[in-house]
Amino acid sequence: MTFLQLQTLYWIVRLGGFSAAARHLNASQPAISTRIRQLELAIGAALFDREQRGLRLTAKGEMLYAEAERLIDHVARIRYNLADPHLVDGTVRLGAAELIAVTWLAALVSRLNEAYPKVRAELDVDLTLPLLEKLKAGRLDMVLLPGPIADSGLVRHSVGRARFAWMASPRFAIPRRPYRPAELTRWPIMTLSHQSNLHRVLEEWFADDEAELRRADVCNSLSVLTEMVVAGIGLGYLSLLQTEGMRERGLLEIIETQPPIEDLEYLVVYSRRGTPPLALKIAELAAAVSNFDMGKPEAAIRPA
Repeated sequence: MTFLQLQTLYWIVRLGGFSAAARHLNASQPAISTRIRQLELAIGAALFDREQRGLRLTAKGEMLYAEAERLIDHVARIRYNLADPHLVDGTVRLGAAELIAVTWLAALVSRLNEAYPKVRAELDVDLTLPLLEKLKAGRLDMVLLPGPIADSGLVRHSVGRARFAWMASPRFAIPRRPYRPAELTRWPIMTLSHQSNLHRVLEEWFADDEAELRRADVCNSLSVLTEMVVAGIGLGYLSLLQTEGMRERGLLEIIETQPPIEDLEYLVVYSRRGTPPLALKIAELAAAVSNFDMGKPEAAIRPA
């Protein structure tokens, strides 16, 4: 039995297949299959139930996978804790929500490159739910996204709160006064898709006022959504950071609402099981470079 064979078993299970493990380990699929056959010979038992469709471990396979996971995690921690950071290599698969991607993700990657020059970052920008699905499936090591996240199997570190507000193009000529959720429905509404945590926050806000969105156009990109609001297609709940220049140029106006919506907290999230070796370091770097508010949440948004 070799460490390479155990590592191969780990990545087959973690990534859900022989082909995915081969790509991750830069090996051919026949080589991956050979390692598993040799591992089965070494323990004298089958690791996968080949009579079942799909990838299913046998009882012995489950036991060996758990041991392999602990061993690989321990070896990785030794490397990252004791080795010279300039000599440590590897890949960090990092997912990020779009607001982070367009504000401070580049600063985070730059700081990571400085601290660990040989560690390569693979970036995936997506909405909240797809990012969480990829994290739980083992296709991402860590994700940066808006909360709340309710899952005891995940570790969460706050990287600050982002302020959002309802905004509209000046062409709507909306009188300046506070508006309740039900009152906003007289205008067309644009939101991020259901796969975003922000969509759920807004649904609950309208529902609390017994308001029903008769029509809401949805989009899977915050940047595209912002451009749609600037074009006067509808009202949108947008980031103050992302729209600062547009508001200064008079392309957008803030609509004050009652009750206000609390600032959206953003998090670094990773699995408790098989925690990435650089997880805590990346969480620290993310908190350091984040330009989100690290203080207490503010709910009131005033016209600007």
